[in-house]
Amino acid sequence: MDPETATLSPVVGQRGRPRPKPARGLGSIEIYASLCCSALLVSQALPRLEALRDRQAVQVVAGELDQQLRLARQTAIALDSPVRLTLRALADGSGHCTLMHTGDPQACSCADPGTGAQAGCDAPARLLQSSSTRFAEAGATVTTLNRTLIFAPDHGTVTPTATFEIRSRQGLRVRKIINILGRVRGCAVTPLPGWTACA
Repeated sequence: MDPETATLSPVVGQRGRPRPKPARGLGSIEIYASLCCSALLVSQALPRLEALRDRQAVQVVAGELDQQLRLARQTAIALDSPVRLTLRALADGSGHCTLMHTGDPQACSCADPGTGAQAGCDAPARLLQSSSTRFAEAGATVTTLNRTLIFAPDHGTVTPTATFEIRSRQGLRVRKIINILGRVRGCAVTPLPGWTACA
């Protein structure tokens, strides 16, 4: 047989019929099994992702509060004048705002997205800084019994002392505690890596 003709002729079986080509790709059973495995992996990963998001939310909100408390103390010392830090609920109930200001806490108000009003204080009180935290975005809430603190300019002492509790959607809870000297420490009510358990 001519070699060129041999290379072009189809591959045949013993009875002269073309051999069937092997099937390519995945069958329905393989696809179904792959989908089941993927669904199982996703169902196992979701709770871990939610727990990770919870931890991050609590740590971010706690870190912001820590910075605000320390900044208020530093500002009182720098201005040589009493400075207040006031925590208030937003008008629409979606979160809270933190106001750093001088003067009477009743003279200052948070920004109101509904009316477009900006955060501010009536004279002689003066707004030094304001920030808003929305629960839906932050993923954690802040609560405290003492909603306004006053920092003295001489040694940065604070009156009254206060405990702030930060709680996530899934119930993760940590606290930020400020003592009379204006020092802030944190502890975890529920177990949290890197945090000391609250006594």
